[in-house]
Amino acid sequence: MSICLTQESHAKLHTVRALVVDEDAVYQNLLCKLLVSNGVKIVGRVSHLDEAVGMYKDAAPDVVLADLSSDVESRITRLFKIKEIDPLAKIVVFSILSFFDDLAQGRDGLIDAHIMKGSAAKEIVGTIQGVIVGEKS
Repeated sequence: MSICLTQESHAKLHTVRALVVDEDAVYQNLLCKLLVSNGVKIVGRVSHLDEAVGMYKDAAPDVVLADLSSDVESRITRLFKIKEIDPLAKIVVFSILSFFDDLAQGRDGLIDAHIMKGSAAKEIVGTIQGVIVGEKS
């Protein structure tokens, strides 16, 4: 007997591994609790993207969740470094800034999705699940 899984059903069976990057410890803790309560395994928590770049290979996350609310140019450069390590890396940006929507539309191939900080839990989890199965939002 053979069982074929769609990409979407495989993603649901596979435990998503996330690397969370946010210098706001309170938000980082809340986000991690939300993710864990929805079956996501946190493989790394760091405050700065430099740290995320350094641990990306060893952590082997399915998705990087990164805050880009300040020092935007510098942080975008570091996200490109992650893409140099792994061109297929999935990156979801959290921000209070809305211009990331253009990047998430695929203009640069850097960001797979943008979520405004303060979004509902259902939107956050749904966006991450969508990115894992290859959707851009």
